[in-house]
Amino acid sequence: MPKYKITLPQRFDGARYGLVFYKGEAITDNKIWADRLKARGNDVVEVADDIQILSAAGKVLGSGVSPGVTPPKVESNPAENDNPLEAMTNSQLRKYAAENDIDLSDVPNNKGELMVAIQKAIAEQKSSE
Repeated sequence: MPKYKITLPQRFDGARYGLVFYKGEAITDNKIWADRLKARGNDVVEVADDIQILSAAGKVLGSGVSPGVTPPKVESNPAENDNPLEAMTNSQLRKYAAENDIDLSDVPNNKGELMVAIQKAIAEQKSSE
């Protein structure tokens, strides 16, 4: 089954159109979505089945590979890559954010968007230290 790499004009991290984007890119095998997003002016390219799009933490966000590109290998213990935020409910994510001085007042009550906002805030906190 073919896969499609969707690239948005902006570098967006989070859930949109039923897909998870990282740095404005997502992978889907849904041709209907690929065609709709292409019609909206987004860049859509058919890719091979062995691509992996990784988050900054090395978590696989999608799969498929552009021809001639070797996907990076993540060699680590899978338990180390587990994101504790994934096991939390939306209310637990909001509580965690409040306990860690992370403002989520403008973030919709969508688990993917809450997780992205928390991860960005944590990264910003670490970079400012």
